[in-house]
Amino acid sequence: FSLESRPEEASLLKRLLAVMPAGDSLVERLAWGSRFVAVRASGGVGLASTLGARPDDADQDAMAGLVGQTLADVASLLPSPSPILASLGLAALNAACPAPAGARAESVGELMLRLSPGRRVVVVGDFPFATGLGQVAARLDVLDLRQGHGRLSAGSAAAALGSCQVAAISSTALLTRTLCEILSATPREAIKVLVGPSTPWALTLLDLGVDIVGGSIVTNPGAVLEAVAGDLPFFQIKR
Repeated sequence: FSLESRPEEASLLKRLLAVMPAGDSLVERLAWGSRFVAVRASGGVGLASTLGARPDDADQDAMAGLVGQTLADVASLLPSPSPILASLGLAALNAACPAPAGARAESVGELMLRLSPGRRVVVVGDFPFATGLGQVAARLDVLDLRQGHGRLSAGSAAAALGSCQVAAISSTALLTRTLCEILSATPREAIKVLVGPSTPWALTLLDLGVDIVGGSIVTNPGAVLEAVAGDLPFFQIKR
């Protein structure tokens, strides 16, 4: 999670934090579990994955003072070396960046099924739709080191990205500090989709080479906050 040796990733986060339409809104509530964190302000909710991180005593002390601060203040935690504070920072950034008026409702699985037939596809992250893509894509590589998913070596991963025509990239790459690395390894002409509930609705991402931004809009804040605190997986939060 350290940015010390990743200046491009640090610059990316700085650019994202520089533009927050609702950054002055005050944080009303936080919720967290082992899977997600959520930040509520002005009736809206931003989500972010924890990647399994849990707060230690120092994190708990820092989190205790976040309610009542502005979303911009909490979002400034995104570059933090603490995984859980970085996740809260990303959730605050998401709460401060409402979806654009022209956003279209479509599941990422449906989108990827439309984009994948006959193409070389890479999925970076843990997504249930990846299995179905293997039936229509000319080639499918899943780049995720967690158990049960793709386990390509660093060299093989770079080769897969370098030859792909469509890439679905988990927005948790903002937390693992690898998004710039992934984008730079992907051909300019490839369709790059940044997806997942951690995705900020930030047009800056389009300037950085992302072609499609697919995030989440929380329509039932109270229920989502309770689901996050209850440690539910995303498909149940969405339900």
